[in-house]
Amino acid sequence: MQSRLRFLLVPTLLGCIGCSLVCAQQAGKPASAAASRAKSSSAAKTPELTPVSNPATAAQIRELLELTGATRNAKLMVGRMIGQMKSQAPAFFPADFWTDLEQSFQHLDAESVLIPYYQKYYSQPDVEKAIAFYKTPAGRRLVAVQPVIMQKAQKIVTQRAEQLGQQVLLRHKAEIEALARQYQQGGAAGGTSAPSAAPQSGAPASPKK
Repeated sequence: MQSRLRFLLVPTLLGCIGCSLVCAQQAGKPASAAASRAKSSSAAKTPELTPVSNPATAAQIRELLELTGATRNAKLMVGRMIGQMKSQAPAFFPADFWTDLEQSFQHLDAESVLIPYYQKYYSQPDVEKAIAFYKTPAGRRLVAVQPVIMQKAQKIVTQRAEQLGQQVLLRHKAEIEALARQYQQGGAAGGTSAPSAAPQSGAPASPKK
């Protein structure tokens, strides 16, 4: 049963891999975009962005994504997700399936999906300035350091999240165990769902026969 459930999850995971390409490349947005979001965060409602009249070229956008490491990070993310899929999939999946899957996704051009959106909101001068920054020592350093920071921070955040989850679980342990016993007793009696709540105080009791 467990293998069947994992098999059914494969299409969902495939969709997640496709999304990961877009998410990884979104990290390549110029610093000016982050500054704009920070300025508008205090506003009650984020204003609509105005399309630019002189959009950046496709070549500029591809260069920006390459300089920021978005393209490389997308490929690395795909590799990690395929590894997770492989560890969870049923054993009967053939090896050539995984080889074909990895090679196929490596040829997926997610940049072509992003380019029209970049061109709508980023002008040629905007992207030129961003490219110039990422070509400087400071820009190259930022691109090199960010993945390291994120990787190290992710481990710590994951550990702390697990600890918090365990603490919350312990605080509600008695309540959960009691509800689990009620549910099991209801199932043993022929029911398929948890028993209904007890009548509130003050409600008329059913007459005894």
